[in-house]
Amino acid sequence: MAFIKKYRIYFLVFSLLIFLIIGTYLIFKDDFRKLTAKKASRQTTIKLENKIDYVAIIVMENKPYDKIVGSSEASFFNQSFVKGSLLTNYFGLKNPSLQNYLGLIGGDTFGANNNCTRCFIDSRNLVDLLEEKGKIWKAYMEGYPGNCSTGDFGVYVQRHNPFIYFDNIRNNPKRCEKIVTFQKLTDDLASISTTPNFIWITPDLCHDTHDCSIKIGDDWLKAIVDQLTSSKAFKEKNYLLVITYDEGDLLDNRVATLLLGPTVRADFESNIVYDHYSMLRTIESIWGLGSLGKNDAKASVISEVFK
Repeated sequence: MAFIKKYRIYFLVFSLLIFLIIGTYLIFKDDFRKLTAKKASRQTTIKLENKIDYVAIIVMENKPYDKIVGSSEASFFNQSFVKGSLLTNYFGLKNPSLQNYLGLIGGDTFGANNNCTRCFIDSRNLVDLLEEKGKIWKAYMEGYPGNCSTGDFGVYVQRHNPFIYFDNIRNNPKRCEKIVTFQKLTDDLASISTTPNFIWITPDLCHDTHDCSIKIGDDWLKAIVDQLTSSKAFKEKNYLLVITYDEGDLLDNRVATLLLGPTVRADFESNIVYDHYSMLRTIESIWGLGSLGKNDAKASVISEVFK
């Protein structure tokens, strides 16, 4: 009996050790992947043969990389690889959602460790840099009621609208009127003169795959990408179209990110480690906007995907 009891203790200790090893790996596997993946030699500018006139970014929701890349449900996303560049080591910043959205236009998460709706921010952001360079911008929010509204409305949630969090946007009527309902996109794409240089698109909670299937989100994504790329502005001018996800999940924050456009290398994969701060820094570099002096200033530009 003593023999059996002794080895039972050994077995329990061994099992606990295995559990701790597996648990530690699952918690820190994103950090391990970042350590072992190819590092970018820090690029701060992009040299383009042809200037980019338009940048559009579509932010989808809450799916880790492996749930999208290679998935039969995301057929459009996966079939688009041959036309653009896939970032295979691109990461969300943190969980939950809001921090990633703020990081994409603010260069920081501003201590927003939950999806708060009253945590407004007094800080410069991408809009300041765009306007200082004379770039026109608009943010298209599916389900958004308009009129600088705060709070959640049906399938629209405020946490997916980073613009409304910044005081110098929300409290400035001329700026706030550029956060528009999704239906305005069709009108604005009707001519080059009404197409903004910077286009932000937030789907509703169904189309972004948060509440609905990947297939529903992928079908919606195809329709929007087709609408953008068939517009007069995108046909006659150079553009960069970014499709990304805000975050993965608690165990895997690597997200599928695809860049498309005439200046982007086709059928190309980059395994360099990037994140949402890198995307902000890349947009800043494309138009020579400078930086916000936050995490964007330290981030590497996604340069190798451009021709």
